[in-house]
Amino acid sequence: MESTIAGVVFSFFGLVGVAGGLWNWQVLMEPSHNYSFIRALGPKGMRVFYVVLGFFLFGVGTAFLLSVIRLGGR
Repeated sequence: MESTIAGVVFSFFGLVGVAGGLWNWQVLMEPSHNYSFIRALGPKGMRVFYVVLGFFLFGVGTAFLLSVIRLGGR
């Protein structure tokens, strides 16, 4: 059960990251939250970072849902 919940949560946040990076959501790109990252990577770099991070989180969530990764040690 815990793996299913973890899979749904990781997949959700992964999709939010991908969508936020693709559509330039201001809640993710607001400079007051991540000013040092935006200064280092630039706005386009931050968008790419969010998309890549989102795909990674979605992949981890899918692995949880397919029982490739399990919580609880069983």
